[in-house]
Amino acid sequence: MLNERLHLKTSLLAMAIFTFFGFLAYNTPLGGDDWAWGSAFGEEQWKNWFDNYNGRYLSNSLVIILAKVQWLRVLFMALISTMLVMLIGRLGSQHQEGRMRTAIALILFLIVPVNMFGQTFGWLSGYVNYVFSAVLLLMYITINNKFLDAEEPQKFLRRDFLLMTLLGLLTPLVVEHVTLFIVFTSFLTILYTLIRFKKLYAIHLTYTVASIIGTVLMLSNRAYAGLFGGQASYGRVVYADRPDMFFDIFKESITPILFIDSYAIHMVLSGLMVLFLMQKGTDGKKPKVFLKYGTMSFFLGVIFFFLVIRPALGDYYLGEFTEDAEALFFIFYFLALSGALFVFSTETKNRTRFAFYAIGVLLMTAPFSVLYPYGPRVAFSAYVFLVMIGTELALQIISKSGISNRMTRMPLYSTVAVLTMFYAFTIWMNGHTDRTRIAKVQNALQNDPQTVEITELPYPQYHWMPTPLPGNSHIEHYRNYYGIPDSTDIIVQPYFPAPR
Repeated sequence: MLNERLHLKTSLLAMAIFTFFGFLAYNTPLGGDDWAWGSAFGEEQWKNWFDNYNGRYLSNSLVIILAKVQWLRVLFMALISTMLVMLIGRLGSQHQEGRMRTAIALILFLIVPVNMFGQTFGWLSGYVNYVFSAVLLLMYITINNKFLDAEEPQKFLRRDFLLMTLLGLLTPLVVEHVTLFIVFTSFLTILYTLIRFKKLYAIHLTYTVASIIGTVLMLSNRAYAGLFGGQASYGRVVYADRPDMFFDIFKESITPILFIDSYAIHMVLSGLMVLFLMQKGTDGKKPKVFLKYGTMSFFLGVIFFFLVIRPALGDYYLGEFTEDAEALFFIFYFLALSGALFVFSTETKNRTRFAFYAIGVLLMTAPFSVLYPYGPRVAFSAYVFLVMIGTELALQIISKSGISNRMTRMPLYSTVAVLTMFYAFTIWMNGHTDRTRIAKVQNALQNDPQTVEITELPYPQYHWMPTPLPGNSHIEHYRNYYGIPDSTDIIVQPYFPAPR
């Protein structure tokens, strides 16, 4: 009876999350590349099977379909977003812990930087490439999660083999850096099980072979030959012609997006690390005492940096040395975070889990020390691993604090309620405005007008190129998608009147 109640509560939570993300999806306007994929450009690429474009065969095909069929788009985005959060919840073994883990994960995803939200959850093309690939990866991690808690070799069901084969074949066909990561992870999993259980699992070999086949299929596209000559349509390899080039890329591209813009999750992680370290003993050993309190002070300094130093002193508080100093600061921050979790975690399974999550952040970012460009949507994969670190860390702190689940649930669910209401209002405003302006354009086109007016969205920062502004490279695709003749001028009006 108790298990049935727990299952029911978990199902109700999943339904609530699905409804929320479905509402966001319904109100998310198409933008940028979406108009291209949904018009003649997408059909042409599909006919040529994306030859010399890229090897994202699965995600490209999905975007073409979803850009044309709204109900399917809403269903897909609601389902994938729910899986994104619930799969992290599944990493816990108990239903009660799973619901708390899910709530924490949802909070951490909802404090994502606005520019990252706009290029993932708020943009169909970015969503299919970066959120969908993260869910495929989480499915693989969830299946393998049993190894972290097991003391003896584990058995797999036949359905696990089928699912792992499909995941291995399909995940590489979504986005490149995730493709590289899963191939590495598949070999890492084989090595881990060999060391721990002295056993080689057929399911892991199956996934590895399938992922290699998928990777070869992706990279067989002619577009990737152009990476090394800077001719690819979406990126290029940056050659290190001087020793400090990698550091320059890190400070100019990665630090601002993954650390500075993502300040909210790093403040949460720093606060959690202080609480985590407060619960740990030192056995009276002076080196460990120094390490514990020194690390705690550093994480308090990280919070002070975001709360006080940057707001008070501005972006260039050290002049020309600011970018270098911040890059070094966050390199040390990541090393301190990873090192403290490894040193002060008392159980081997927790050390292993935190080490894997830290490796995930590193490997989802490392390719962009030579690949260009690096943007908020690309950083989302690393952000997912930060969410997993924060979720696991919070659960461990709560379990050791002695605080009852009832006392913990109230602040968690209240925070979820506030954040979901904020996003529901903001994205609904954008969706309502988009539906209204499209209807006005369609009505105006019946009279063969010389001009049509469209209104900007009230909060365009939550989406990617949602309005075809003058000079926007996608304005022709916007015309094709909505059937606006070339002879009709498009005039964009601001949503909010200009201040006097």
